[in-house]
Amino acid sequence: MKISRLGEAPDYRFSLANERTFLAWIRTALGFLAAGVGLDQLAPDFATPVI
Repeated sequence: MKISRLGEAPDYRFSLANERTFLAWIRTALGFLAAGVGLDQLAPDFATPVI
């Protein structure tokens, strides 16, 4: 059975753009995490004891 190739090879720029987008989301998440930890350490009086 012969398998024919359909379509073209994907453009490498799309793969690189997807990777950059993923890394941007990771960088943003780490920034929010660092800001949350910093806020918790610098302003402990704002925390509610109920949570």
